[in-house]
Amino acid sequence: MNRLFITRFPEEDYTVGVQDPITLIDDTEPEPDLFVAKGPLESYDHHPYPSDLLLVIEVSDSTISYDRGPKRFTYAGAGIEEYWIINVFEKQVERFIKPRPDEGDYEQREIFKMSETFTSLHLGDFLVSDLLLKE
Repeated sequence: MNRLFITRFPEEDYTVGVQDPITLIDDTEPEPDLFVAKGPLESYDHHPYPSDLLLVIEVSDSTISYDRGPKRFTYAGAGIEEYWIINVFEKQVERFIKPRPDEGDYEQREIFKMSETFTSLHLGDFLVSDLLLKE
């Protein structure tokens, strides 16, 4: 998955972070499994803020409850526009969009199965099977 994102989003236009910190509005710095931010890395003198982020992804196996609960609420509260959980065991992508920071949750949750394609808010089309770990 890392290779897919690094290849697809050129470093002169995007910053792809792999287990790198982001800075949220409460100054916490979670380290999502992957994020895509606007602009090249050189344009940042800080970790990306929610307004910089185009996508935040967590790859979830044993952490599914935490990723669906506290992490989702944290990202929504910070106004992260698009949050994906790559659900390894159920072989699906769970996408959360339309954050409601005051409520600390997302308005919309969608689930995409292995053979499906879906469109990111800012980053184009993705095939679920390209995002899941290969056995």
